[in-house]
Amino acid sequence: MIATKDGKRRISAEELDRMFDNGDDVLEFFDMEHPIVEHHPPLGPRITLTVPAWAVAESPRSEPAAQTTR
Repeated sequence: MIATKDGKRRISAEELDRMFDNGDDVLEFFDMEHPIVEHHPPLGPRITLTVPAWAVAESPRSEPAAQTTR
């Protein structure tokens, strides 16, 4: 259950999702004065590689299971 900052109202996570999806105000359920910020280690070096569609189509590794981040 998720409670408002003052603890007067409690809702389920599913209800919070529904309210958010409907565009309702959900800020009363979040502590904006004391946010918790999680810092994650930076990802390793990255490159962007553009490959012609014909090369991907002819690749033996073009099946969906082979589409992984390396």
